Amino acid sequence: MPHIVLSEEQTHTYHSAECPVQIRDNNGKVLGYLEPDFRPDTVEEAEARAKSYGPGVPSSEARAMLQALEAEWNRTGGFEEGYMKEFLSKWRAKRGR
Repeated sequence: MPHIVLSEEQTHTYHSAECPVQIRDNNGKVLGYLEPDFRPDTVEEAEARAKSYGPGVPSSEARAMLQALEAEWNRTGGFEEGYMKEFLSKWRAKRGR
């Protein structure tokens, strides 16, 4: 079977990734994705990774935000990223966030 050997830097990128890694050819064309090797060796390592991201968002808050976005999308017929960011900023301010 043909294979490709990753450089040391590429290997590090793969092993430290926490989301799929995009693979491209030398022209920038996307060839595919590699799922990350995100398996902490110890409970302590897993806890340290979790803490490094800061506090999470309760699912009820995420759900409310997505419902507000969906309602606004339906009301306006769609919107661009800039409008979405402005909308979310106002929405969070109303909620004291």
